[in-house]
Amino acid sequence: MLGPVVCNLAGILLVAVAWVAASGHPSFGAQLPFANLGVAGVLLAGAGDVVYLLGTRRLLRRRMARLAAGLGRTLPRDRGPDR
Repeated sequence: MLGPVVCNLAGILLVAVAWVAASGHPSFGAQLPFANLGVAGVLLAGAGDVVYLLGTRRLLRRRMARLAAGLGRTLPRDRGPDR
């Protein structure tokens, strides 16, 4: 759980630093490196969100399997969109 939080905080910090740094430059050419830094921050925060969502999905699948096993049933396997 700590990894996604760290990724999101670091991403937000990168976006904030890029915003403040780019606001002092009037031309687009001078702002471009800071825009790249902001995009990197957004990607880092998004990667943290993906890790969190995949971990939560895996945890829920395990809990559902344990619940089903306790009831004496098996869960159908996820066969994709063409079920």
